[in-house]
Formats: sequence, structure tokens, C-alpha cells
Amino acid sequence: MADTITMDEFVRRLEELGLDVDAFMDTEVKKLAAEAIKQVRNRTPWETGHLRRNIFVEIVGEGTRNPGAHLYTNVFYAPYVEYGHRQKPGRYVPAIGKRLKKSWVTGKFMFTDGIDATMRKAPAGIQKDLERLISKDLG
Repeated sequence: MADTITMDEFVRRLEELGLDVDAFMDTEVKKLAAEAIKQVRNRTPWETGHLRRNIFVEIVGEGTRNPGAHLYTNVFYAPYVEYGHRQKPGRYVPAIGKRLKKSWVTGKFMFTDGIDATMRKAPAGIQKDLERLISKDLG
């Protein structure tokens, strides 16, 4: 049967080997954040490009044992594109030159699906990078 250890024990063992775990975690968070923003932007509808250009990432907790990334947008209509919205059928919209046909517009879920896709890839990427780090420092 395989030995199991807690995350704290694993980190302690890596530090005993002389590895900088905090720096490794910061690097991994930055890689995942870059991948997440790429995934989200690729899934974002592109009409004028305004929404796609205004998706940002902020790294939080850098240099700690609990780093993370916050993806956000400052575009006011982003939640309507993400989750969908109601509209009034038959209403004429001059901006598009048409009358609305449906009462509900389905969301694109670009943040939800983009982050999910990134998180599915994360374990394999982190394991590969950790193995490379250990073999470089110890091998």
C-alpha cells in the first residue's frame, strides 16, 4: 500500500531538500493564471473586442503558502454575456437594426468554462513542473 502524507509534511520534505516551495507555488499560480486568461479570452464572444480586451488577472497572496489568482473584468455587461439575460421580444434595437426575437439569451459561460478547462489541466502540469524541479535540483 502506498504511503500517504499531508500537504504540510510534503512541503516540509521539499524544504529539507533545499527547494524553495513558495517560489515554486508562485510560479505555478502565474502559469495557471496565464492559461486561464487565455482560455477565457478565447471563449469570449468578439463583436467589438471590448469585453475580450478588458479581462484581467490579479495575483494575490504572492510569497505565501496560499497564493492565488483573481480573474475579473470591469465591463458592466459581462455578467449578462456570461450567464445570459432576458429581453423583450419584438422590441426594435437601433444598434443592431433588428427586432428582438427570443425572450432569453443563453449565456456563453466563458469564465466558468475557461477556468474549468484550466483546472482540469492543472494537476498534470504542476506534477510535470515539480518533477522537473526535483530532478534539476537533486539529479
